[in-house]
Amino acid sequence: GLGNRLDLSWQPTPEASPTEASLEANTTILARIDSDAVLLDVEQRVQALQGTFDSFAVQLPVAAEVLKIEGDEYREHRLDPNKPGRVTVSLTKASVGPVRLRWTVRMPGADRRRLQLDGFAVEGARKQSGEIGLAPHEGLRLSAAQQRKDSNVLRIDAGELRTAAGLVQATRAYRFLTQPFSLVVGVEPIEAYYLVEPRLFLSAAVNQISLDAALQYQVYRDSLSEVTIQWHDWKADGWTIDGFDPPDLVESVALDEDRNSIRVRLVKRQSAAFQIRLRARRSTKGSEDVAFTLPRPKASSPPNVSLFVVNAENVESELAVRGETVIRSMTASTPEQVVLPEALRGLRSTGYRIETEEQALSLRI
Repeated sequence: GLGNRLDLSWQPTPEASPTEASLEANTTILARIDSDAVLLDVEQRVQALQGTFDSFAVQLPVAAEVLKIEGDEYREHRLDPNKPGRVTVSLTKASVGPVRLRWTVRMPGADRRRLQLDGFAVEGARKQSGEIGLAPHEGLRLSAAQQRKDSNVLRIDAGELRTAAGLVQATRAYRFLTQPFSLVVGVEPIEAYYLVEPRLFLSAAVNQISLDAALQYQVYRDSLSEVTIQWHDWKADGWTIDGFDPPDLVESVALDEDRNSIRVRLVKRQSAAFQIRLRARRSTKGSEDVAFTLPRPKASSPPNVSLFVVNAENVESELAVRGETVIRSMTASTPEQVVLPEALRGLRSTGYRIETEEQALSLRI
C-alpha cells in the first residue's frame, strides 16, 4: 500500500514580468486629409493575453509627428533616436489592460496625389486589427484604391466606423485584419464649377475716371477659397486699386503685375452665391481720349459683362472700342433696371454688354 508517509515538494511559480507579456491591440484611425497635411485621430486599445505590461512600443507611419497622447494610464512616451518612427509608451503602473490611448498625429499630405497610410503596429502583439476612416477636406476627393491591394485590408461601410471623435464623418472606411497593413488611396482636388456676372460701373469726372466693379458669383459644385481676376495692363494704364469689399469676405489680395492677374483669397470657403466689389480709379487730362482695359473675372464659363458709364454733373463722355472688342448698347434692345452704387445714384448712365473676351475701350470726356 501507500503506507502512512507522504512526501511533498513545492516549487514557486515565477511571476510574469512585463517583458514576457503577450499583447493584443485594436486600433481605430480617423484620417482628416487636407492638401498639405493629414491629421490622424487614433484610438488604440492594448491588453495582455498573458502576463502584465507597463510599457509597449508602437511603430508610426513614415514622417509622422506625435502631437499628443492621452489616456488614464498613460505616463510618458519616448522617441527612439536609432529607429525613426518608433515610440515607446510608458504606463503609470503594470497592467493587464485594456489600456486605452488617444493619439493625435500629423503626417505630410499626399505625395503626387497619392496617400499611403500604415503604422501603429504594437511590437510583439500576437493579435492586431483595426479600422481606418478617411475624411477628405472640402475641395478634395478620394480616387480609386491602389493598384496592388493589401489582402489584409477590406473595404467596409463608412457608417460602421466606430470612433469617439464624433465631429468628422468619414466618407470611406476600411478594416485591417493584421499588422503590418498598407492602404494607398488617390487624393485629388475637386474642380469647382461656378459662374460670375460682372457689373462694371465706370464714372467719368473732369480729371478722373472711377471704377466700381460688382462681381456676383454663384457656385454650383464644390466651393471656392479664392477667385482670380484678369486685368490686362491695369498698372501701365495708370489705374490705382483702392480696395476690395466686403471685409468680412475678402481675406487678402495678391497683385501679380507680370501676369496681369489679381488673386483674391476669401475668409472662408464659399459654396453658394456671394459678391465681391473692386474699386479703382485713374486720373485724366482735359478732354483727351482715355484708353483703358477692364477687369475680367475668371469662371467655369465666360462671363456676360455689363458696363455702365455714368457721367458726373456737367460732364459728357463718349465710349469707343479698341482692337477686337465688341459692345452692344442695352438701351437699344435690352432695357434693364439697374441699381447704381449709392455714390452714383441720380446721375445719368448708359449701359452696354461686352460680348468679347477682349475689353479694350477708350473714353472721351
